[in-house]
Amino acid sequence: MNLEQITRAGQIQEGDPIILKTRDGIMSVQARTVIRPGVTDESDGEEVVYNRKKNHYFITSMVIGGTSWVREAHIVRDAPAVNEKTCCEGECEQCI
Repeated sequence: MNLEQITRAGQIQEGDPIILKTRDGIMSVQARTVIRPGVTDESDGEEVVYNRKKNHYFITSMVIGGTSWVREAHIVRDAPAVNEKTCCEGECEQCI
């Protein structure tokens, strides 16, 4: 399992498993809906909804800027299989 820290709007896709670090602890959620994907405006930017019924969500740019109730967010990515080419088709040190 790889964790990809959220550093920009547009990283999260609907259905992505996400780990949220909050002041109250750590939560494991799934992105149900991404509203305004890729928009970086802090007051009206990308929103990631993880519980539609209760309207639980976070705004990506506020997480990145440190003004959200979510202190950190990470997408859970599957680790690539051994010998699977990734970022550079197997040419960099990370992939070799």
